[in-house]
Amino acid sequence: MIIISTPVRKNKQQAEMRAAILQSARVLLTHNGIEHLSIRKVAQQIDYSPAIVYHYFNNKEEIIDALLEEDYEKIVEVVKTTAEYYSKKDFKNGIVAYIRLVTDMGAFYKNVMISDLPRILQRTSVLHKGAAQERPALEALCSDLRVCPAFANQSDADIELAAQIIWSTLFGLATRIIIEDVDKDQKERLAEQAAELILKMFR
Repeated sequence: MIIISTPVRKNKQQAEMRAAILQSARVLLTHNGIEHLSIRKVAQQIDYSPAIVYHYFNNKEEIIDALLEEDYEKIVEVVKTTAEYYSKKDFKNGIVAYIRLVTDMGAFYKNVMISDLPRILQRTSVLHKGAAQERPALEALCSDLRVCPAFANQSDADIELAAQIIWSTLFGLATRIIIEDVDKDQKERLAEQAAELILKMFR
C-alpha cells in the first residue's frame, strides 16, 4: 500500500485547483473575450468563492499571463522543431503544424492575439525592431531563415523583417480560418498552400 504524505497530497490538490482555474478562465476568455474576464466569473465557473482564485492569482492579468505562457511554449516548440531539423520538407511541415496548432486554439487564440490591451501587447507584439531578441518563437523562425540559401547573405535585421512578415501572414490566415470556422479539409488545403507559397521565397 502506497501512503501519500500530506505535503505531497496538498501539492497535488493545489496543482489541480490551479489547473481548474486556468481551464475555467480559458473557456470564459474564448467565449466572452479578455475584456469580460473577471475573478468573480472564474470563481462562479468552478463553484468556488473568489477568495480561492485570489489565493492562486492576484488578478485576472496573472491568469491571462499563465494561459499565454502555456500556449506560447507550444508555439515555440513547433517553430523550434523546424529550425533544428531543417529541410524544405520539414520547414513546410512546420508551417502546417503551426497553423494547425493555433487554429485548434480557436477563439482563445484570436481573442488574445487581436487584443490591444497594453499588458497583452507586452507578450504578443512582434513587429518592433529587435522583437526576435524578445520572442523565442520569432527568433526560432529567424533561425529557420538563416539556414535557407536565399537568406545566406542577409543581415540579421533583414532576416528579422522577413520573419515578422511571414509570422504576420500566417497570423492573418489563422485568424481568418478561426473567424470563418473553416472546415478541416479546407483548413489543410490553405495551410499546405501557404507553406508552398512561403517556400517559393527560398528557392
